Amino acid sequence: MLLKSESNLLASASRPLQAKMKFRSLNLNQMIVTNKNNQFVTRRKILLATKMRHQILSTIPLSTPLYTDSTVPPTTFGEPSISVNASDAGAKTSGFQSSHVSPSISPIYQDDPEMIYRDDEDELPGFTFSPFTVHNESDDEAPVTKGQLKSINEKLDTLLQASKLSSSDEYSQASIKFILETLTKEHSTNLEKINNVVNASTSICNETTEKVDKLSYDATTFMNNFQYSFETNIARANEEIANLGSSLKERTKLQEVGTGIITDHEEFKSSISSQISKLHDYIAMESKGLPCH
Repeated sequence: MLLKSESNLLASASRPLQAKMKFRSLNLNQMIVTNKNNQFVTRRKILLATKMRHQILSTIPLSTPLYTDSTVPPTTFGEPSISVNASDAGAKTSGFQSSHVSPSISPIYQDDPEMIYRDDEDELPGFTFSPFTVHNESDDEAPVTKGQLKSINEKLDTLLQASKLSSSDEYSQASIKFILETLTKEHSTNLEKINNVVNASTSICNETTEKVDKLSYDATTFMNNFQYSFETNIARANEEIANLGSSLKERTKLQEVGTGIITDHEEFKSSISSQISKLHDYIAMESKGLPCH
């Protein structure tokens, strides 16, 4: 019993949702039918406008049409049994209430690339319903209409004509001559300034070159004098070194001679001492009356 009551509650709760979904699907089908009818009427209007344009522009006499209004009965589309309230899809409508009468068949020009050859009974291609489109002026990829291009061309032509008129009125021969003279004077003044700058730069460069040449000559003279002094000093140093070497050799010889003299002096002193001792012995022996050898 509890399961049955719960199922009844679920069924009663889902009924409004099912009814709402059914109503929405019905509204969608009605909108699709209305849009198909509108597209059909638009296509017939395009055909009628194209035929009328070719009839007006043509200068060749046309033959008598095979079918006229008397032979072809008009086809009347009655009011459909379904009406759509599309208040949430753009402009408000109260259903499809207009009727359309097919126009008479006229000769069609075969060279018209915009002519649409279709049967009235053909199915229209699929489409995506869009209630409205907001045009944004900042969109760079938005399509440009012929009216916009025409207005732009008219503005450009107006500007071009105004520029021609203003140029022809304002710039006469005297004004052009004055402008040329002014430009020539300014150009001459600029050339004089440039020449003065070039001359000043040339004089500065010449002075700098002279200073550099003088510095180079002074540096070369200094290097030559330094080289001469260096070579002279080297010769003198070598000579002094040679003299010092000879002096050292002579000193060594003098030291050797001094050493020899000292040795001889010591030997002479020892010989004198021995002779003196012998003399003392002899004197002592004589004083004693002993015979001396």
